[in-house]
Amino acid sequence: MRLRHVLARQKAFVVAAVSILLLSGCAGTASLPPRLTLPSLSSFGTRPVSPVMEPPAPMPAIPTGVAMIAPVPVMAPPPVDGASLQARYGRPDFVRRDADTELWRYDGSDCAVFFFLYRDGGALKIRYSESMPRGMTMPADPKCVESLNAHPGAMS
Repeated sequence: MRLRHVLARQKAFVVAAVSILLLSGCAGTASLPPRLTLPSLSSFGTRPVSPVMEPPAPMPAIPTGVAMIAPVPVMAPPPVDGASLQARYGRPDFVRRDADTELWRYDGSDCAVFFFLYRDGGALKIRYSESMPRGMTMPADPKCVESLNAHPGAMS
């Protein structure tokens, strides 16, 4: 901030000196008066500039006696068609059939999961699923879908 102030003062000084030169040029004198000399930056006490960001410190090594966190269990991939959906959760509790679409509802312990299936050739493919009550950040609440494992006819 101080350097900006110094540079602003120098700029004002130069503008004043050029203005005097131009005005004195009209009067017929082409030289600067002796008292108008430009100061150098070193006379204002400049200081060295430190780097903006320093490199991060290296990560410490993990001690040998520290236990690692257990890995998160991997869920089975979700079913993608009607046949794998029935093989996994059994028969749905409710089915609604339209021209090329079907809605299958599975009732869990505290929720219901709706699967929207569309006919693709001879198979029904899952295009969308949602749960009720609905999950906060995704269409189907994973806890609700997981509860379908207790559904009658679900594979163990």
